[in-house]
Amino acid sequence: AGKAYPDEVFLAVGRNEAGSWVELEVPDLAAGTGWVSADFVRLSDPIMGLPVTVEDAATPAAAPEATPAAAEEPAQSSSAVPSAPRATGPTGLSGRLVFQDGKGGIYIYDLASGNVRNLTTGYEPAISHDGTRVAFTRYGGTPGIYVINTDGSGEREVFSEGSFISSPKWSPDDQWLVFSRDAGEYKCFNLGSFLGCQTESQFCPRNPVTGERIPCLPGDRLTTRPEFSLARVDLNGDNYRDLNSLNSARAPDWNTAGIVYDAATSLEITKDEPDFQTEQLITGSWIQDPDWQPGGGRVVYQQTEGSHTEIFAVNPDGSGAGPLTRPVTTLVDNLPSNVSPAWSPDGQHVVYLSSRDENNDRGPFRIWVMNADGSNQRPLPLDIPIEYGFAQEQMISWGS
Repeated sequence: AGKAYPDEVFLAVGRNEAGSWVELEVPDLAAGTGWVSADFVRLSDPIMGLPVTVEDAATPAAAPEATPAAAEEPAQSSSAVPSAPRATGPTGLSGRLVFQDGKGGIYIYDLASGNVRNLTTGYEPAISHDGTRVAFTRYGGTPGIYVINTDGSGEREVFSEGSFISSPKWSPDDQWLVFSRDAGEYKCFNLGSFLGCQTESQFCPRNPVTGERIPCLPGDRLTTRPEFSLARVDLNGDNYRDLNSLNSARAPDWNTAGIVYDAATSLEITKDEPDFQTEQLITGSWIQDPDWQPGGGRVVYQQTEGSHTEIFAVNPDGSGAGPLTRPVTTLVDNLPSNVSPAWSPDGQHVVYLSSRDENNDRGPFRIWVMNADGSNQRPLPLDIPIEYGFAQEQMISWGS
């Protein structure tokens, strides 16, 4: 057994088949590696992209919760054959959801009819605003961004330049895609779990005479972190442009008012304009996965609080931040988490994943929906097992 400190960084070298445990490189241990539940680590890449280094039957027995055994990850084919639809019953809602099961399957769910079917294989699906196409990522075969029609036809690669591309989202006019990409590494000063890893340009004041940054951070806290930035391309993969963003930019969402994204210790807003400077929306520890209400209204996001994660909302000027979900009771063995929020096209509802079971304890993740103010929280009638890795993966998107 070993001990890790808050904000400590390890190299992930493998996972179990279900993706519920991660193998870390730990030189201090006799075996050279150790295992940790995926619930307690944040990965820079999707967990299912790691190689399977232990079968589920051999997974360490101290798992904090039972996880359904995952099927083997589907082959990453270049064309998809959608399965026949099956009905779940009416939901009283309109539009269509696209969601991933966390194991390589992407599904489309018609909320009015209750029909749900497999669309293709991949991760992080995002449905276009007009409801005709879905953008997604794929990490096997030729990794990159792909687009497919919602009827299952016309799948094609859009962009594949770079070692790791994630979180594609549509522009308001459905003509562009914004995404996060691996931009190498950067040096920063590890200031702990609340302040995170800061650079001098982000943290230190300028000399009023020379304009240069005044060194203000302890040299013994200098470390290296993976760097992520934002970019956009058109639907042919052309007209690439890097967007102004912090060097830990993940999980963007594009709205008529701009592009919101999460950074190491903040949510930020940028725009697809060459001279626009990224603007801070809100700061905090473990705030992630923002989604902007249509029309430039409230931004929903998730924030980790100890052993569980909840969904919050904030105004676009940074005011009025508050929770939309809270534990129903603390008198349970394990508090459930609520994650991966996304707005409905009319801005009246939020869809999300919740591990809340019928006893308000922690169970398997299911798709839930609530009103914009957090009221009327309820699960949707879906029986497809979903795995969530707490790695900022984009799980659900709601279109017309």
